[in-house]
Formats: sequence, C-alpha cells, structure tokens
Amino acid sequence: MRERERRFLSGVQVRANSKAGKLEGYAAVFNSPSEDLGGFVETIRPGAFGRAINNRQDVCCLFNHDISAILGRTASGTLRLAQDSLGLHFECDVPASPIGQNVYVAVERGDIGGCSFSFQALADDWNLDGTQRELIDLNLFDVGPVTQPAYLATTVDARTLWPQGVPAEVRSHRTSERIAGGYVMRGPVDAALETERRRARVRLAAIEL
Repeated sequence: MRERERRFLSGVQVRANSKAGKLEGYAAVFNSPSEDLGGFVETIRPGAFGRAINNRQDVCCLFNHDISAILGRTASGTLRLAQDSLGLHFECDVPASPIGQNVYVAVERGDIGGCSFSFQALADDWNLDGTQRELIDLNLFDVGPVTQPAYLATTVDARTLWPQGVPAEVRSHRTSERIAGGYVMRGPVDAALETERRRARVRLAAIEL
C-alpha cells in the first residue's frame, strides 16, 4: 500500500478572483523539476491527474492541509479541477465562514502565494541511480493554499512531505538516510562496487527489453 505524499509550489500559484469570490491557481505543474527532496529530484508527467479527474475522486480544498479548514470539495461542486498543458488547475468557491474569508483576504493581499497538493503515487519511474523520479499516475486527496511551502534547497522535512512516513518505493530508490528529522546524503561508497552495480542494472534492463 503506497503512502500519502505532499508537494508544494512556492511563488504566486494561487490568486483571489474578487469578482467571483473564488480562489484559483495551479496546485501542480508538469515537467517542472522539484527542488532537492533529500537525494532526488521529481517531475510530474503531463496527464498524471487524468484518471483521478475522470473518476471524479473526492478531493478537498484545504488551507495548510488542515481538514478542519476546508474551503471546498469536488463532491459538492464547490471545488473544480482540470489539467491543461501547464498542470493541475483548481477553482474553489470560497465559503462565507471565518476561515474562508480570512484565507481569501490573505491571498488577495499577497500574504499567501504558495499552493500544495496531497497524493498517492500509483505509478512512477526512477532513473538508474535513484536521483530522478517521474510521477505518472496519481490518486489525489487535497489541494489548496499554504502559508509556507516546505521545499528547502538541501534538506527535507519528511513529516511534511510524507506525513505517513517515507513510502517504501521512495526508500528503495533514495540514496540518503534520515538524520534529525531531515535527510542528508550518505558518505562515499566504494566506486568500483557502485560501477558494477550500475552495469548489472543496465544488463538486466537490456534483458527485460
């Protein structure tokens, strides 16, 4: 069973539509390399959200991934999702609740400009040395604005990106180990041994083809 994961976009990815009382933006962008996720970089293949959208998965729009701060939901029609050539676009009708209005005003003022989404990877593809991952097919749980996108240049808070723990498929490919809540690269490995391992993987891949 694959675990839930989270990814974040910094910058102006969510905006307020004052005429319609909506929040809209992109929760994910295709073919855009992430920052260092603790030993690997990740991209999302175009169309990765197609099955989730076509199957009308019940997705919430949450503030800071907090289920008590719900802003909209696909099941009720207050959240609408679509993917285009850029990525996963969302549009949410903001509720008249205090949290809804507070978030709307903060986005309108520019205090909140980041966005995030929570997902389960059903299919992904790794390169041979485990430094690049491409997400191919995803279950989607929530999207929404966040106060502080959690990507850091050299370390990653695993509890933020992987709230249920680092998934087995990530652990099996990554080349780092957990230290004090973050991740650092392992020390040097035997170069000759690593070369032989890579050659073996190439030979195996050729046989499977």
